[in-house]
Amino acid sequence: MGLFFAGLPDWRQRRPDFPLSSLLTVSVCALLGPVCLGQRDLAAFAANLTVAHKAARHFPRDWSHRQRRYRPPGESSCFRLLSHVPPRQLEAALLAGQDQVSGQRDPAGDRVAVDGKEWLSRPGRQVVSAYSVRDGRWLGSEPVAEKSNEIPAAQERRRRADREGARVTADALHPQTEVDPENRARG
Repeated sequence: MGLFFAGLPDWRQRRPDFPLSSLLTVSVCALLGPVCLGQRDLAAFAANLTVAHKAARHFPRDWSHRQRRYRPPGESSCFRLLSHVPPRQLEAALLAGQDQVSGQRDPAGDRVAVDGKEWLSRPGRQVVSAYSVRDGRWLGSEPVAEKSNEIPAAQERRRRADREGARVTADALHPQTEVDPENRARG
């Protein structure tokens, strides 16, 4: 998974203790496993990795002990990661990794479900995500702007989605003429 994150820009000026691809790989693993609600949970997850996992992720060696130990990232490193990584580039890397594991998606004949959800970790913030009904694949997400609703975010998500030949479904908030001007002309 770390190979897909290698092209993401690193905002850090000085030589970092933890490679960006390693931090992102640990973040994805934390999200796939136990519930991860922010930098505190992410740091706890990294601290509980085995010695072999920490070595494989190129964490810095802790030379103050005779046994082989590695220093995991702390909450501040995880916070900076979550604050600075570019969302669109991260999404592209995650989708490329998903394509590598699951194969290229064929949108023809598929149904795409678009739905908005509120974040557990930040009440009041919402995100709109698209999923392939046939394959059960995540197709991307778009944050909902503050003081807005999910309609503009869903429109932007649909503009960026590969949906050629796919039927897009959404909840009751979306059947408005302004939601999809392309389909309004058809019918």
